Amino acid sequence: MVLNGRSNDQAVRLGDQLRYSISYRNTGKASLGNIKVSVQLNSSPETGLILWNELEDESNGQLNDGRITWTSKQIPSLARIEADEEGVIEFSVPLSAEPPTETGNWSLTGWIETEVKSVDGDVVNKTTKSQPILAKVLSDTTISAAAWFYDEEGVPVGSGLLPPEVDQPTTYRAVWTITNSFHDLTDLKLSAHLPDNVSWTGSSQVSAGEISYDSAERNIVWQLNWLPKTVDQVEISFDVTIVPTASQRDRIPTLVDATTLDATDKDINEDFSLSQPPLTTSLTEDTYGAGKGRVK
Repeated sequence: MVLNGRSNDQAVRLGDQLRYSISYRNTGKASLGNIKVSVQLNSSPETGLILWNELEDESNGQLNDGRITWTSKQIPSLARIEADEEGVIEFSVPLSAEPPTETGNWSLTGWIETEVKSVDGDVVNKTTKSQPILAKVLSDTTISAAAWFYDEEGVPVGSGLLPPEVDQPTTYRAVWTITNSFHDLTDLKLSAHLPDNVSWTGSSQVSAGEISYDSAERNIVWQLNWLPKTVDQVEISFDVTIVPTASQRDRIPTLVDATTLDATDKDINEDFSLSQPPLTTSLTEDTYGAGKGRVK
């Protein structure tokens, strides 16, 4: 059995679509008759984590108490599998996007059980069970990235010309926000690269952790050793200045390249990464500056 393209234990997030694929093959020389294939999915907590009413299964297996079963009634080829014959059963089911009412570390364990009624016509009632795959639910961590010239009340936080003009400096404020509430996080690192014609001003503010700029690599890096789940938000802001080039006339240039968060979910001991697309002069979050990003 494979979950989301992998056969080993893994981390998932609330709201994820869990895509399972079961591959079977008769590696022997005898024919196998009346095969039953079942998948058992046990969740912790027992209810509220898996949205069984949204199960997708083209083979229409029978669902009963977290177990999906296929026989020759659903898949005719399971009536007899000759030597070297093989097949695949696929299904998917989503996790709830809302956290279960029970607190703690949520997880899902799945495995396959098979029953073979006969071998070359002789009754054997042979059963097998696969190694389980454990899917642990990551914390609800999110990151957002936005660029501003004005704050939410219309007060300038940037400076220079808006819209920006070729060969003229315009300064913007970039804001990264991390939210988290399920688990403690450790070893947090946010990073992004600046384009060649964008400069780091040295002006920054952080609510926790430390921010630095590597002028040689043109990388902005923010780091924090530990973020407890009791702190549900961290905000990092910094100013950058762009001097648009002639080739960027009538274009919307990039201010900050894609942002990446690397961190460890301490409660389940899982590393994970999140990303946000590049920030541009379009200022999509800025009510007063939006629509003024095209270079003159």
